[in-house]
Amino acid sequence: MTYPYLECSKEDLEHIFKCIPIPSYLYKKCEDDFILVKYNLAANNITRGNVQKYLGHSYQKIHEIHMDILEDFEQCIQNQKIITRTMDFTFQYSAETKSLRVSYIPISEDLLLVQTKDITREQTLQKNLKISEEKLRIMIESLPFSVFVLNKQERYIMQNSACVEHWGNIIGKRPEDVTEDEEIIKLWKNNNRRVFSGEIIKEEVSFKIHGKRKYFYNIIAPIYLDNTLNSIIGVNIDITKNKKDKERIKQSEINFKEAFNKAEFYKDVLAHDINNILQSILMSEELLELNLVKDKESSEHIDFTRNIKHQVYKGSKLIENIRLLSDINASGTLKSINLCKCLKDCVRSFNRSRTDVNISVKYETNNVIIEANDLISILFENIINNAIKHNKSPIKELCIKLYTKKMDSNLFVLLEFIDNAKGIRDKDKKKVFERSNESEFGMGLGLTLVKQITESFQGEIWVENRIKDDYSKGSKFIVKFPLFHENT
Repeated sequence: MTYPYLECSKEDLEHIFKCIPIPSYLYKKCEDDFILVKYNLAANNITRGNVQKYLGHSYQKIHEIHMDILEDFEQCIQNQKIITRTMDFTFQYSAETKSLRVSYIPISEDLLLVQTKDITREQTLQKNLKISEEKLRIMIESLPFSVFVLNKQERYIMQNSACVEHWGNIIGKRPEDVTEDEEIIKLWKNNNRRVFSGEIIKEEVSFKIHGKRKYFYNIIAPIYLDNTLNSIIGVNIDITKNKKDKERIKQSEINFKEAFNKAEFYKDVLAHDINNILQSILMSEELLELNLVKDKESSEHIDFTRNIKHQVYKGSKLIENIRLLSDINASGTLKSINLCKCLKDCVRSFNRSRTDVNISVKYETNNVIIEANDLISILFENIINNAIKHNKSPIKELCIKLYTKKMDSNLFVLLEFIDNAKGIRDKDKKKVFERSNESEFGMGLGLTLVKQITESFQGEIWVENRIKDDYSKGSKFIVKFPLFHENT
């Protein structure tokens, strides 16, 4: 399909020139100078009407301080080629300096079109951007861990000195150019794919760098420009020391448990052997006493032997007490204990010694009696300690509820210890009470002792979520004891 040739009249061309949105000036060559012969509305506006008084004047007369531009005029006319410059131009009428992008366009052998675009704002933005980039570079450079940025072509476009120290200069490279380790390349490429899909990655990784195994905590996130995913930024925080410290602590805990088990074994052996020795002494004393009774003149010696017997009994009792302290299940005879009073005393003690935890107690009744012993205080202390120790919340909250409940025709007293800590996963809820428990929620022997003490009082203990079906909102430790009687 062809279109007919449309001729433009002189009036049409005049109108087009007048309406060009870019300030435009028409110069005519005259000997060694150029005369301003025409300008458009945009030129009139930017000069605030002052351009009118220069119409018909030569360039040398108009721009006495910008004579270098005249050389561009000559080159443009001679070579019949467009010349574009960026310059700071000072307007004579206002002494205002603006950044301009100037184009010199040859119209004929003696006619030149000059167009100027004000790029002051653009230049200011670029300058501010460079300043911001420099500030960002300084900030990233000052970080003590590796920082890198990749573009959508998976080429590294930024890194700090810490990153250079680990991986060398990787600017312009791709992951496969940085290392030959296929496992590392596979990990990096997979992470890049996930992050370019909008995912944020947080994970622990380990690499062999300069022949040494190092551990890092990786955070890799997308960078958006104008709501478009443009690149990704990653940080590698070196946690090698922390990792090794944790391993040493873990090994120390293992060593402690082994030592504890050995101590328990030696305690049992020692108690058994000493009891045997005491039993032999006791038998010898009884035989000696029988012989002395026959001798009427040995009444004074009988007193000595009976003192020996008394000391043997005291030694035996001492061993028994030591075993009771180390064996909760043999902690002594149960007696009537006012549970409310004991709990109040324990909470009062914590509130005096701890200012970083808020413990509140809600009693359904104030006088609940159970059969227990003085170890009930140790039970409360361990549960409260456990709730505080594993609570990383800024404000540690612990609410204790005490109430009675009828179950299967029997009355029980229940205590709920409700915290706002990080909670315990369902699969770990039973493990926290095991003696060999190594989970992050274990207290060594703390909760194991709690369980043994509770069971020694014919009670039960278990843990639930504070919020049903959401373990992360905190835990609720529930202790149940048979109710001996309730004073009203």
